[in-house]
Amino acid sequence: MPNTRNHLRHNYVRSIGNGAKFILVSIGLIAAQAQMVAPNPLSPLKSKKVLVLEGTAAGHEASKLAAWTNLQTMQTAVGFTLEKGDATKLTAAMLAKYDIIVFNYFFHTELPDQFPDAAKNAFIGWLKLPHKGYVGYHTSGANEWSKAEWPWYQDNVTSMRYIVDHPDIPEGTITKTTDPAVLSNPILKDLPASYTAKDEWYQFDTLGTTYPQIKPIYFLQNAKALNRAPYPTHPAAWYREDAAGTRYFYSICFHEPVAVNTPFFRSLILRALEYVSGDPTTITIKDVAVTPKDNISFVTESSELNVTLDEPYKITVWSPQGVQLYSANGEGKSAFEISSLRNPGFYIVNLETKAQKYSQRILVY
Repeated sequence: MPNTRNHLRHNYVRSIGNGAKFILVSIGLIAAQAQMVAPNPLSPLKSKKVLVLEGTAAGHEASKLAAWTNLQTMQTAVGFTLEKGDATKLTAAMLAKYDIIVFNYFFHTELPDQFPDAAKNAFIGWLKLPHKGYVGYHTSGANEWSKAEWPWYQDNVTSMRYIVDHPDIPEGTITKTTDPAVLSNPILKDLPASYTAKDEWYQFDTLGTTYPQIKPIYFLQNAKALNRAPYPTHPAAWYREDAAGTRYFYSICFHEPVAVNTPFFRSLILRALEYVSGDPTTITIKDVAVTPKDNISFVTESSELNVTLDEPYKITVWSPQGVQLYSANGEGKSAFEISSLRNPGFYIVNLETKAQKYSQRILVY
């Protein structure tokens, strides 16, 4: 793990159209990569059911166990349902209740004793359902294209065609994308700009059917020096969404248990789970979206609060002293005229559904 560095965040005010303004209040020293990122309070992950598939192929036992422990830690922190499944016994009926499937070092999925055709077909059918989510990492994508090891999976799930050629365990550095559209995605919230580790650093080609659709979030910076194709542009982690709204996340990280047992990898997988679980709850005032920053959002002169949430919810507004100022029920896209928000000050907006609760502090002036 690289040396941690301290970063100082400053107060600043930004205009966001129609005269509305917001202030992001965040003063303090943050130690990069010192701990796992906090769960995104606006993510719907808490209400999801997650199935983990591992298989029984030999290898990666320590990394597999570490990753499973990571998932259990995330379950405790977030509250989603987490279960392991037998990949040889999957059926469409059994999979229907799950929202997310994680391939936890699920290796040799081309072999019938690991993933028989009936189970494969159930998994493929599940992916075609709307708004499902897949998360995979490292050896879960190690299907050799040259040996025709389940080409459909490489073209349609991991989006890359794996090449076996990693004779050493060199030190590599991955760096965050500079694409503004990708940087704005919550999947990158509070993740570090770069990370250095010793690992295999997979080689793969970019001819996969869905490869042009991926949105890389990290790149292997020294891929050419390590002789790891493709280079100079070598994605190390990426996401994708298909036409049915099903979301995919895959990363070539990590082979080494020491790297799996880091706050960075735990943070990366937590953000991946949040991404594939669906879009965060949207709160806006006068069509200006809330942009949470350390749980303190925007400043606006408007008193109309707009909420978009698919499920029924209760909205309440509180003073910092714990006095309830407003309460209402809503579903879908709704607008609430809240007289208290006409007055400058801090407010706490809570959204509560049957399965989860969101809380956001706002500053009005």
